[in-house]
Order: sequence, then C-alpha cells, then structure tokens
Amino acid sequence: MQYHIANSLTTLNRGRQALLLFMAIAVGCLGGELRQVDFLEVPGVRSAYAPSAALLDDRIALGWRGPGAVDLSEDDQQLYLAFNANKEWSNTRRISGKSMFGPVLAASQKELFIAWHGAGNLFSGSGDQRLFLASLQRDGQMRYYGAVPGALSAGPPGLAVHEGLVYVGWRSPGNITVGVVPGNQHWINFRVFNPQTELWVGVDDNGGNIVHANGTSGPVFAPVAGTLYGLWRGTGSLTFYGPNSDPGDPNIYYGSLDGNRWSTLQLPLPTIPGALTAWSPGAVEWKGGLLVGWRGDQQKGRDPGDETLSFARLTSARQWETIELFEDAKPASAFAPSMAVDPREEVLWVFWRGGFNRESSNDDQQIYSATFVDPDTAGDGE
Repeated sequence: MQYHIANSLTTLNRGRQALLLFMAIAVGCLGGELRQVDFLEVPGVRSAYAPSAALLDDRIALGWRGPGAVDLSEDDQQLYLAFNANKEWSNTRRISGKSMFGPVLAASQKELFIAWHGAGNLFSGSGDQRLFLASLQRDGQMRYYGAVPGALSAGPPGLAVHEGLVYVGWRSPGNITVGVVPGNQHWINFRVFNPQTELWVGVDDNGGNIVHANGTSGPVFAPVAGTLYGLWRGTGSLTFYGPNSDPGDPNIYYGSLDGNRWSTLQLPLPTIPGALTAWSPGAVEWKGGLLVGWRGDQQKGRDPGDETLSFARLTSARQWETIELFEDAKPASAFAPSMAVDPREEVLWVFWRGGFNRESSNDDQQIYSATFVDPDTAGDGE
C-alpha cells in the first residue's frame, strides 16, 4: 500500500476524541508548565502498531508499519518513514524491511538509526523473531547493518544513541500472547553497536542481560543528561491479542546504566508509582529530565482495558510526579505513545496509534499527534 503525506495538517474530527485546537492547558511539567498547541491526525498514516519518533537535525522523524486486521485480510508489514519540518510533512519513504511491530527510531548528530523486529503475525506473535538495524545518512542514503547478532525477541526492540554508541534492547524469544512458561522467558537483553567501526562491542556473542529485568514486550531506552535509562513492563502477556492468557505484572520498572553496569543489580527494582500498563512505555528527555508516557492496564479477555494515555516525570529529587498533558480529553491508544523533543523550539511532540478492538472494523489504526510548549519560553508564533 502506498502512502502520501500532504504538506498540510488536518484537524481531528472524531467526536469521541474531540479536543479544541490551540486550547491552553496548564499542567505541571519539567521546568514549568506545558500548553497544548494542537491535536491532529497525521494525514494518510494508519498502522497496526505504535509509531516511533525522533529528532534528526531540525526535523521530526516518524516511522511506522502499515495497517493490519486480526483476520489478516489487511496486513501491510512494510516500514515507512516521513519527516516534519516547519509543521509540514514530507512525502513518505519506504524502508527496505518488514515487521510485525514496526520500526523504532533514535538519532545521533549525524544519522537516524532504525531498528525493527522481523515480519510475522502481530496477533499471534509468530514469525521471524530476529532484530535488524539500519541508519539513514544525512545525504539521504540508507545503510543496512543486517540482523543484530544473538538477538531473538518476542517483542519490538528498544533503541537509543548514548555517548556515541547505539544500544539495542529486546526481550527473549517466545510469544507475546503467552505468559511466563517454559520456552517463553521474558529476560531483557541488550547489545551495543559502534557506528564508527560498524562492530558490536561490549558484550558477549549472546548479548548482555539486564540483571533482574523481565518484561512482557521488551525495554525502552532514553538517554537523559548523560545517563541511559531503561524501562519495561513486568512479565505477563498481551491479553487483548490472546484472550485466554495471563496479564501478569502491569508495573513499569526502570533502571539506569553506569558505565557497563545497570542499576538493576539491587532488589527490589524501582517502579513508577501508580503506573500500570499493558505494554512497554514511551520515554524521552525533556529539559534535562526523564518524561514517561504509557497506556493503561489491560483486562483478561477480549476487552483491551484502560487505553487512556498517562504521563509522569522523574524530578531532580528522584521523585515521580504525574503530568496531565491531556487534562480534559485523554486520547485512547492500544500502545504507548512515542515522544520527541525539538530543543531549539522547546516543543514536545507526542505521537500515538488509536485504540484497539479485536473486531477489525472498529480498530482505530489512525496515527495522531499533539504538540506542547512551555508558555514561559514559547514565542508569539506558538
């Protein structure tokens, strides 16, 4: 299926998610308050899975896989990429790869890195469980690095660029619709890639394990003020894909990397207070702090559970503080949001897929976006 993103943004026109454009919402945030600027559909973009966003130079990069139905009557696993500059979307570019989940993006000062899980059936978790890595160069050329050595996963990868190295994380192979049983472990692993030498470094041939970290869908990485954070949902299974499975532990756990050692050596592992989710969260650095977003917890059976999006930040005092970005009308999403920050404009971008319903005709696979600014630093044009 071909996509084209027009060079304009269309306003959201869905009654159940209606929100006034340019509505000022004062919420607690890092460094002050955030004001919501817009709430939009990304034109022409639908996906069976969550999108991923990152900042490359002065452009917001957005990656996604195509739409898909539970009965596989529609199953576009092709990967796509587009850029937003000056509030205008570029034409869509295909990435040479297919995935049951979709791509994950992370940028350095020189290039955009893209990781993805192999193709397969998103609704059963079967298929190619290898992970792949590529990068988009500033000259527009794609460089493909092939499969990540030793990485087999039941879920999508985590990805981050930290101190010049590329970190790729994953949970062990198996099936996301099945809980912790023999042959379906939930260990969280990672490998490190040096883009200068194009070699995998710092871990053995089987990849490194984040000690005591076990998760349903895999880790999310976020570099913040010189520290790399890893976050993941507790063990269990994705019940709204597999209605007879066990939702397990819905807490969001996290740790940080100090050199080559993760803080997860000490038990008990810290969690985000009150944050319960069905899937791995999203995370980004905002003004020198860690900002995390997630969808609500699931229920056993076909009911997707609480799909509203929630946010929290880790303060300088190492305390978690709830952030009400969407105070009057929290949007629904089957998965966690993806966030990116334009530090020059001090704009926070939030992207998400619509809510899930196993009846594919009611499954909202539209990709949405919202932007937020700090009114203390935003210009008159915001």
